[in-house]
Amino acid sequence: MQNRWPLERDYCRSDKREKNLMNNVIIKPYASVGKIRLGTTIEEVTSTVGLPERTSTARDGETVYHYPWGLVNFSLGEQKVDEVTLFEGVKAYIEGIDLFRDCDVVRKLCNIENQIYECVGFLFCLDLGIILSGFHKEESEKIVAAFRKGRVDHLRDMFKPFRL
Repeated sequence: MQNRWPLERDYCRSDKREKNLMNNVIIKPYASVGKIRLGTTIEEVTSTVGLPERTSTARDGETVYHYPWGLVNFSLGEQKVDEVTLFEGVKAYIEGIDLFRDCDVVRKLCNIENQIYECVGFLFCLDLGIILSGFHKEESEKIVAAFRKGRVDHLRDMFKPFRL
């Protein structure tokens, strides 16, 4: 059986490539997060941003790839990108808004989003296809997740309109 992990020198090359690719990330609603297109395969992701530091399985059985800059969740059945989560420290933009560095992110998103919803401590921007965490609470680590259409539909009954 062939070892599926590359040699150490390949990790170094992969790390350099993924840091460059995830430096100035433009999120296109329901389409892409930087060079990662929502709905693509595991092979397409690893050829774009390299191999993950590790993998895990979520409670619902989804495969999760862990990178220094964030996470990539693959759908259970078809194993395609369902969600990309970015950690604080990544330069990420949507509609020209610097998501981690702009001090007024939530207000600006409220101006372009039809309605922001809150559910279990997360803010959901359904028009933009993103989830925010840590933006409306003091001293919380911030994350932004972009998701495929339909990914959060099962939560809609629990959504409450968010007010500034």
